[in-house]
Amino acid sequence: MKIKAYLRNKKTGETAKHNATYSDDDKIEDIIFFWTEGNYSCDCNRRIFMGIDYDEAECGDGEIIVDKLFANGKLIAEAI
Repeated sequence: MKIKAYLRNKKTGETAKHNATYSDDDKIEDIIFFWTEGNYSCDCNRRIFMGIDYDEAECGDGEIIVDKLFANGKLIAEAI
């Protein structure tokens, strides 16, 4: 399953696109959970997807948002 996440830094307005491939066995609900409550819900991981050095990626929630999340071209979540 191909995933595209469109990220935005609310403070700076900077945007980025993160592409990933997940197993076809993964469920849409699991992918949404991963981005809303799992590892990819934290600003530190989202900053890394935006090309910010890992050492400069501070933890927190809410600065980096996912404007749109797609799975195989289908919109599965917005503003997370």
